[in-house]
Amino acid sequence: YYNTNKLTEKSDVYGFGMVLLELITGHRAILTLEAQRVHILQWVTPKIMRGDVASLVDPRLQGQYNINSIWKVVEIALACGEEAAIRRPTMTEVVNGLKAAMEIEGQ
Repeated sequence: YYNTNKLTEKSDVYGFGMVLLELITGHRAILTLEAQRVHILQWVTPKIMRGDVASLVDPRLQGQYNINSIWKVVEIALACGEEAAIRRPTMTEVVNGLKAAMEIEGQ
């Protein structure tokens, strides 16, 4: 939307991905760190690159989750946040991925 001023399914996918990250981390989409405003993708990505997904999870969840399902949801959220809209999944793909994460959680 920012680049084209047009709302599309892919802009909705982006927004949904950011909501997923907000749910997992317990942070808003724009964080204030060391007096600077940082987008949640900028905060999450380096941690993911280090394989440190556990440090992203909202501590209020108190460890009551399967780390593999968290990985799956984070991967979905990052795919939704791809800069190029064409590389973002469809909402059907997002839903299917979330169902897979729920199955992992249920194991």
